[in-house]
Formats: sequence, C-alpha cells, structure tokens
Amino acid sequence: MTEEHHKHDNNFKQLFKFSVKDFMKLFYNKLYLDLDTNGRWLALSEDVTSPYRHLYQHLLEKDDGKKYLDRAFLVRMDNVDKNEIILHFEYQSTNDNNMDERVRDYHNLLTHTFNNIPILSILIGFRGFKHTTTKKFAYNFMSYGMKSHKSFDYDLINLTERKWVWNAPLFYNTKDPNPVAIAFWGLMSDNKVIKKDGVMMMLEGHRLLAQIQSKADYPEQLSQPYKFLFDYVYNDMSSKQIDEFEKGLEELKKSDEGEKVVELIKVAQRGLHYKSETDKIVEGLIKTSLETNHVSGKEKIIEELNHTFDSSIISHSWELISQDPTGESLKKFLNIEESKVI
Repeated sequence: MTEEHHKHDNNFKQLFKFSVKDFMKLFYNKLYLDLDTNGRWLALSEDVTSPYRHLYQHLLEKDDGKKYLDRAFLVRMDNVDKNEIILHFEYQSTNDNNMDERVRDYHNLLTHTFNNIPILSILIGFRGFKHTTTKKFAYNFMSYGMKSHKSFDYDLINLTERKWVWNAPLFYNTKDPNPVAIAFWGLMSDNKVIKKDGVMMMLEGHRLLAQIQSKADYPEQLSQPYKFLFDYVYNDMSSKQIDEFEKGLEELKKSDEGEKVVELIKVAQRGLHYKSETDKIVEGLIKTSLETNHVSGKEKIIEELNHTFDSSIISHSWELISQDPTGESLKKFLNIEESKVI
C-alpha cells in the first residue's frame, strides 16, 4: 500500500467510524429511516477469512494469508421484529479491473460467516477511480429507492461522475448540513473545480461544520470532515487561493458566526491530535509485546505509534502484533523498511 493509499484508507476508516450514520442518512435516506439510529452500530472485524480460510485459498491476496475488507457494520433494523442488516463499505481511488470480483468475494465471505443476515455492499469510488463491471447477480433495492444494477452485485457511488457536484442541494444543505457531505466535497471535485471553487469550499466548510458542532456526539464527527477539507481541497489549492482563504477565514471569525468558527477550529484540531485513554492502553500493550519478543526496530515502531492519533491504525497494529509477534507484518503495515531499523 502506497503512502497516498494509506492516507485514503485511514481517512475513510476514521470518517466511517464516527459518521457512518451520517453517510447512510445522506445517500440512503429511506433505508436509514428503517435502521436503529439510536443504537450502536457494531463494527465487524476487517478480517473476513479466518472461519473459512481452507475454502478460499484462491482469494487470499495478503502476505499473512488473509483477506481484509475496508469497513462493515452490523446494524439492527428499527421495526417490530428487530431484524439485522450488515452494511459493507469499500473505498477505491484507482482503476482496478478486479474490483467487482473483490467486492463480491468480501460479500460471499461475510455471507458464510453471518448466515441469514442481509448484506448491503457499497463501493465508493473517487478521484482517479474508473469502473468496469462484471455480470453477477444483482440486489433488488428498489423498495429503498436504490438502483437495482443488472451487471454487478453491489451499489456503486462513483464520486467522479459529473452528476456529483459539491454545491448541489444534496451536499450543500445549509439548513441541515451533513458532515459526510462536506468531507466528500473535495473527492468529487477535480483540479478545475477546486481552482474555481476551492476558497468557497474551505470557507463554507468551516461555517457549516461550526453549525453542526452543537449536535455532534464526538469531536471526530468534526475533525475528520475538517481533515478531508484540508487533504482533498486545501492541498490542491494554489498559493493565491490559500492567501484568499486565510483572509476570508479571518473575516469569518469576525462575523456573527465567528465564535462558533473559532471553537470549531479548536475542537477539530484537538481531535486530530488527541489520543484516547483506550488508544494509550493499546499502545502500551504493543510496546510490551515488542519488548517481550525482542522485535528488531521496535524503537522505530514505538516512535511511529507515538505520533499516530488515528485509532484505526493503533487498533490494527495491535491485531497484527498479536497475530505475528515477530513484528514483520506490523512493520509492513507502518511502511517501516528494514534498512531503516538496523
């Protein structure tokens, strides 16, 4: 995994960890109304291989002989029977001719593990994503207002399509702003759009996120969309645009909404550099394991984790060191080359 893909992966995992309900409300509102939105949505293991590894050797593409999906949640339906559904998400930024098969394989592996529970697989394509389709079975999502695709077996949200425009009413809702919609502004915009609207995206993003913060359950519901704005809009802006944005932000701070904007910046930045007590405990367990097993380059690994504020990286690092005490899998995951740790 390249550094850029690593960034994409971590950004999405953190966004969906705290804002998956906002995503479903935005894109699948009719289905969202049937879900238990007040209850906990249980995040499932990314490793979907272990129960049936011997049956799926041809699918195992990772060095550790496993297959990992991006995100999946077990959710209760808010009706009399309290049925359940699994929401399965994949994120893809590049052209991958095997993407259809991969999503189908994840879906099949989940089906074997969670027998009789309906599974909705959703692929989100962005930036350089190009899509090819295979002829597989199709879902019938018509009752929830979704497209029933004939050529592939999952629902596709391709943010590179021209129909997705950042300031369309779905994404730019000033009365009821959605943090996921704001996070996706940069993903659906090419360089030309950002060159034209980048300053407005950044300023409106601050204003709308400041409006959301009074209803946010966690700081990460603000800090992750905030990070998306900087990673996918700000970083593609010209120096002239950045100067315009900085001046505009100072003016915004002086407006009637200024106090909320200032507080947003504090909360969002604190969230991006905040490590929970659970993460600190897990980090300590990793350090103990590294020292107990005399892992080469443990100092570099510990240093890398000390500067990590992404809960998904810390928790996955613990999974890897638990499964592979030599630390080799963990070093690959953290992109630590052996030449740098000797």
